[in-house]
Order: sequence, then C-alpha cells, then structure tokens
Amino acid sequence: MKSTARIWTLPLLSLLAVTLAAASLAPRRDTNTPGEATPNNGQSEPKPAAGAGGDMDSQQIIASPSPDPAPFLETSARAESGDASAQAELGCMYEHGQGVPRDGAESAKWFRKAAEQGLPSAEYGLAECYRHGRGVPQDYVEAAKWYRKAARRGVASAQFDLGVSYFTGRGVPPDNAEALKLCRRAAEQGLELARYQLGIRYGFGIGVPQDYVEAYKWFNLAAAQNGTNADCDPNDICDSIHEPGSTYVSAAIQLRNEIVHAMTRSQMAEAQRLCLEFAARKEGAASKQANSQILVSSSQTHIW
Repeated sequence: MKSTARIWTLPLLSLLAVTLAAASLAPRRDTNTPGEATPNNGQSEPKPAAGAGGDMDSQQIIASPSPDPAPFLETSARAESGDASAQAELGCMYEHGQGVPRDGAESAKWFRKAAEQGLPSAEYGLAECYRHGRGVPQDYVEAAKWYRKAARRGVASAQFDLGVSYFTGRGVPPDNAEALKLCRRAAEQGLELARYQLGIRYGFGIGVPQDYVEAYKWFNLAAAQNGTNADCDPNDICDSIHEPGSTYVSAAIQLRNEIVHAMTRSQMAEAQRLCLEFAARKEGAASKQANSQILVSSSQTHIW
C-alpha cells in the first residue's frame, strides 16, 4: 500500500529524535545502550581499561545480594551437575545480583555453558554479554553469531536485536531487507519494541518506502498491548526479573493518533483491516495450539 502525496507535518516530526532514540534501545537487560548507532564494521568500541567487561554495568560486580541465598545455592548445585536451564538461570542471577554479588564474568561463563548445550535463552544471554561487553570483551561479531543462533530457535528478542545489527552494520554487513524480515518476525511474536520500531520506520520512510498504512498497523498493534510486558519472551528466562513497562506502548498510542491526520479514509480502512486480520491469525493460532494440547491430553488419558 503506497502512501499518498500528503506530507506528514504534524507535531509528530518534533518527536523524531526522541522516538528514534527510544526505539533503538534494547530494554531487556541494559536500556542505556543504544541498539542503533553509527556502523563500525563490527569492531569493538574503545572501552575503559577497568573491569573484565567494558561498560559500567560489568564493572559493578560488588552489589548487595538478595537476602535469601537459598534459590542461588539450589540453582548453583543443579548448574554444576550440567543442567542447562539451571546454568542459564545462574547466569541471570550473577547478572542481576540475585542471591549473590553481581559478577559479569561469572554470568558470561554460565551463559556460555548453557549456550553450548543449545539452550536458546542462554544463546541470547551470551549474545547480550558480547554486545555490551559484560564479563567478556565487547565483540559485535560474536554477539551477532549468538543472536543468530537464538533467533533461529524463535527467540523474539534475539530476532529483533539481530535485526538491529543488520540495520546498523554492527557485527554483520548492513542489510535493510534482512533487518526488516527479522524485526517483523519479532513483531509478529508480540515484541512491543519490534512493533514500535516498524511503525517508526514505515511512518518516516527510514530504510523503507514511507507507508502510513503499515505504520498505523504496527503502532496500533503495539498500542493494543496496553502496557503489558510486551518484551516478555518465553525463551528468555531473565524476563521475570524485569518490571513490565509501557514506555513504547504510550509512545505508540501518541504516534498512532497523530498519523491518522495524515491518512485518507481508504488508507484508514485498509490499516484497520490489516490489524483485524493480524489479530484473527494470532487468535486462530492460539486456539489451534490449545485444541492440539487438549487432544494430546485426551489421548494420553483415554478420554474421548
């Protein structure tokens, strides 16, 4: 759907710098690190000499642990025995200081052990370590490698972050088509930030032809999440630590409401139709999965 010749000159333009900066963040672990920046051909940025990792987060390895060390001790025992899920969980505990002082190097070590066993959440966790230089030297090429592994296993956060890597050329050659494909996959799984990012790009024609219909659709889908923790990824075992937020939902609502003034009636009708179709597909998929689980359960218990 092509946009009309009408020009988007609403107050939305004054938000461009703010929204682009916000949309480029990866909020799962370190919301102070931009997800989009000037390409550097995959080379690590200059980092301070102090600390095992490069950023301030990795240097803050002395922190007050949570008051109850029992969960840490139990998880640590399972991790030492080779349990990949426990290893990834232990990586999160060291990352966030859950029952133990924060330690970037230990966090990366346990993420790696679980990632090498093929656990998607750990592959994503290790990618984040390399991206931000937490416990390991910052390395965008290694980050992209582990993002790709997790993305192929369906981790929406990894799909989005790998897409950002392709947008910016960090660790991979710049490729807008691949970036959009990955970002769309994450958005279709419900990742709030991915939906918001697509709305921004289509709304302003950044890396794609400007398309108000697509922009409205993605802003509306992000807004429809209404402050739920849309960044929650079932494959990311660290998500339970993060507080639900509505930053992108609120921005999406505002931008969606503003873009309406630049759209024709036919464009609005098409955008709303696409939103309804998307919702119907998601509802149908969820219903199909639920029915499948019921059939499996019935088969196992011989209830017909």
